Amino acid sequence: MNLAHIVSEAHNYRLGWYDLDQTILVLEILGAWTWQEALEVILEKVRVCALERAPTPIYIVHIYHTRHFPQERGAIQALRRMTAFDVPNEALIILIRQSSALATFLDIALRAFHTFHYLGKIRSAQNFEQALALIQADKNARLQHEQSVDKKS
Repeated sequence: MNLAHIVSEAHNYRLGWYDLDQTILVLEILGAWTWQEALEVILEKVRVCALERAPTPIYIVHIYHTRHFPQERGAIQALRRMTAFDVPNEALIILIRQSSALATFLDIALRAFHTFHYLGKIRSAQNFEQALALIQADKNARLQHEQSVDKKS
C-alpha cells in the first residue's frame, strides 16, 4: 500500500496517512503482535495522530495482512484500555479482513463496557476499496448535514 506519509513503522506494522489532507490513517498489521504492542500502537500512535488533527474527522483503517491476532491472555483488559478514552474526531474505524469471531468478540466486549459510541464507529470491509467507499459515504453525509444546519441558521 502506498501511503502519503509514514508515521511509524516496525517489523509487524506500518502506520501512515493515506491522503495528503491527513484524514485517512492506515494501520497495516503485517505480522504477529502482542496485546502490549497493540496497546502501544493504538494508544500512543494512532490516537495521537487523530488528536493532532482535531477537530477534522479522521478515518482509521486497520488492514490485517495476516491472521495473527494476539493469542496470549489479556484481550479484555487491552480492549478496555483502548476504549477507555474516546477520541471525538475518530469518525470511523474500519477493519479489513476481520474474522467473524473478532467481530463477535468486539461487539460483546464493547457492549459489556457500555462503550456504545464505539459500536457506531466500527465497520468492516472486505478490501481497501470498500473501506474508501464507506469513508466517502460518511464524508458525504457529514457535508450534507453541515449544509442543512447552515440553511437553518
